[in-house]
Amino acid sequence: MAIIKTAKYLIGTNSSISPTRKKTKFQGYANVEEMLAAVGFVETFPNKYKLANTTYGTRGGYPSCIKHIFLHHSATEMDKGTGNMINIFNSRGVASSHRGIDGLGNIETILEDKLRANCQAVDGYMFNTSGMSVELIALGWVKNKLQDDGTYLQGDVKIAADKTALAVDFNENPKSYKGFERFAAYTQPQVDATVKLIREWGKLYKIPFVFNQEQFNLMFPPKSKLNTKWLKNITTTKGVFTHNTVKGTKSDIFPDPLLIKTFKKEFAPGNSLDPANLK
Repeated sequence: MAIIKTAKYLIGTNSSISPTRKKTKFQGYANVEEMLAAVGFVETFPNKYKLANTTYGTRGGYPSCIKHIFLHHSATEMDKGTGNMINIFNSRGVASSHRGIDGLGNIETILEDKLRANCQAVDGYMFNTSGMSVELIALGWVKNKLQDDGTYLQGDVKIAADKTALAVDFNENPKSYKGFERFAAYTQPQVDATVKLIREWGKLYKIPFVFNQEQFNLMFPPKSKLNTKWLKNITTTKGVFTHNTVKGTKSDIFPDPLLIKTFKKEFAPGNSLDPANLK
């Protein structure tokens, strides 16, 4: 992945919003192209999307600083792909992730591992520095009311009924999560690619992962669990978690029945990331 440096004539200039410039979602610039030219960008792989330099940072002590893998979903429409999520990162100017996985299971390398993605965003904790992050491209919760045209809604976005799923518990029984019963479903190729990525990162950074009831509870806790003691414990615990683990207002990822079933199979006791096998 190539890092594109800011043009020489812009080095040392203040990229903050000018008092005379009308503020827009692109950090005060007229459009994303103008913003990227001013602040510089990196290119993703393999699709060469441009991600603004303001959306990520560096981290000291790499690779020994890596202790966590954090799973997210993008809260964007799956059929619009990873490029749409990156456009949103650019419009916000401060958010990013290391990887994106679309509904076909394609993995986009958004940032090199050595860089810090601004993805977990928990004040007072270094989860961005300690974490590798991946976004599954999926919308998130939908209202559990079937429309006359066979769709479910989130705002004015429609999702076909067969593209949704009910949240489940560890035993794969329907159970609402964070107040929502139904979500836009993940796909099997997407889940399989997530398994592949967890194995890759787990082996590389010696991060253990056995998906049992205890691990389910860590990945899908109720908001009430996230007190100071909980967060401090996560800080010192190597493992695979979700955005829910460290941020009570989030519901990504959700306990999708396909994901839970697959994780129970692929990360059962004795798998390659079991602490007993992780060398």
